[in-house]
Amino acid sequence: MSYKLIKEKLDNNKLIILDGAMGSELEKNGAKMDKNLWCGTCSVEFPELVVKVHEDYIKAGADVITTNTYASTPISMRNYGMENSIKEFNQKSVQVAKKSD
Repeated sequence: MSYKLIKEKLDNNKLIILDGAMGSELEKNGAKMDKNLWCGTCSVEFPELVVKVHEDYIKAGADVITTNTYASTPISMRNYGMENSIKEFNQKSVQVAKKSD
């Protein structure tokens, strides 16, 4: 959904529906969860599953999807020795979300 349509809904006090739990849905669809970063690695390791989950939420009526970045924050990634991958993981999550329609 475009920003224009979201703004129109907001201006008219209409409901905007966001997507739901990314990690749980990824796990349900067969993505292997990282023991430390849980679903944070999925955008790089299982991008096709991330696209599928985004598209499932869109088909279910979500107006807004969020990136798969919950577990790939700089703090989390530094804590588990992945500070060199922060930019890659987050950029990939944005690219994957933009692919979904």
